[in-house]
Amino acid sequence: MKLDLECIRSILIWIEENQVMKKKGNKDDGSFTGKPKKIISKDIIESGKLDYSEEDILYSLLQMNESGLIKADWVKNDIGPNYYKIRDITPEGHDFLGNIRSNDNWDKTKSAASKVGATTLKAMVDIAGKVVSGIIKQVVTGG
Repeated sequence: MKLDLECIRSILIWIEENQVMKKKGNKDDGSFTGKPKKIISKDIIESGKLDYSEEDILYSLLQMNESGLIKADWVKNDIGPNYYKIRDITPEGHDFLGNIRSNDNWDKTKSAASKVGATTLKAMVDIAGKVVSGIIKQVVTGG
């Protein structure tokens, strides 16, 4: 199955925008558990915000989990479809998302990857970091 890097970017943005901190108990007193509320893959698929197939989303979640961009568990459900339970975006996932959130940085990352023939998720994470480092260097040195 082919990895869809656009789908991965869209999922990371969706998770970041929709994940909230888990509250303690049923009280609305503002106290939290210190952990994010889990998201299930069905929420992403049925949100209607992402224009990708269920198969593409599930495969992207698998690759994101295996690559350390998210923390997720595959849940086998005896009475319904299996699904991913997403616990959080990892620090590495936040770094990658921070580097590719802007369309300009994402376009530069894809262009650089295309020039060197890199299509892996690891390569994209590395290239995105270098693109942003290059932009920082230009801003700091003025050239």
